[in-house]
Amino acid sequence: MKKTLLAIVVAATAATSVNAAEILKTDTASVDFWGQIREELRQKKEDADVTLKSGSSRAGVDARYAASDAYDVFGSIEFNIGDTDSDNFMRKHYVGIDAHEYGKVSVGLNSILSDDVWGAENSKFGGASVLPESGGNYVGWLQQGMIKYEVESDSAWFKLAYSADNSSADYAGGDIGADLSTTEAFAGTSFGAISVYGGGGIYNIDGGDDIKHGMITVAYDADNWNIGTTYWHSKNDALDLSSDSIVVAGSAKVADKTSVYGGYEFIKDFSTEGNDYNNVYAGVEYKLASWARTYAEYATHTQTESTDDSYWGVGVRVYW
Repeated sequence: MKKTLLAIVVAATAATSVNAAEILKTDTASVDFWGQIREELRQKKEDADVTLKSGSSRAGVDARYAASDAYDVFGSIEFNIGDTDSDNFMRKHYVGIDAHEYGKVSVGLNSILSDDVWGAENSKFGGASVLPESGGNYVGWLQQGMIKYEVESDSAWFKLAYSADNSSADYAGGDIGADLSTTEAFAGTSFGAISVYGGGGIYNIDGGDDIKHGMITVAYDADNWNIGTTYWHSKNDALDLSSDSIVVAGSAKVADKTSVYGGYEFIKDFSTEGNDYNNVYAGVEYKLASWARTYAEYATHTQTESTDDSYWGVGVRVYW
């Protein structure tokens, strides 16, 4: 799963919703069909060939009904569009109640909050290594039976989520072991151009071993540029391993439709003790229209316990 700095996430979400195809629209109900087509040409240093991949394309349907002046009911499904049959799977499906200023509650197959919030990140091709589900933790970003509560005001927001009794068969994302439970909470606020947010959680695996994690992000979003930094800490009882990471990322608008971006990631004791990870990336993005953009990126990274690597990639995204 890929994200960017919070300001860019909001912009991308807005672009998707604005261009969504209306299936139904009345005074009290709406059904929208939306999607993202991502095509990427990339090559890693260790690869002999250049690959063309779908780049995590996805589509979905959002439905909402105003049951009264006090609350709405809503539902959403999202599915992955991949290169092979195994890459085509249901990403999310959930239903909920939105009580407006009192917040909304949803339940279903949904992403963990760490993946929703993410932190300071601009890379279109990498950048997930700092997240708790990376580094040998085997925590899937999708969880069955996920209960989420979210509330926001003009300058602050709060998110709380819990899921229980998930197994590796519950989602198409990897091995998480049996009986995984997750509990997470995040909150954020903003002061003009400055935003601060953070939180943490516990993933309980097999009723014994825990993965505990916490993060804080500070970001500054000006008219034509932004910069942010994130600190993560995680402790994996199963691996008897603690890890710390820090990320710095930013972007700047250099022309009417062109922006440059880049970032640096450092992770101490990544996957194993003594394995320090460094990643530097830079890219350029050109906005073809409100519903399409293209980009190019290069990155190089090192690990104490592994061979140095690098990659380049170019891609295009179309939103509706």
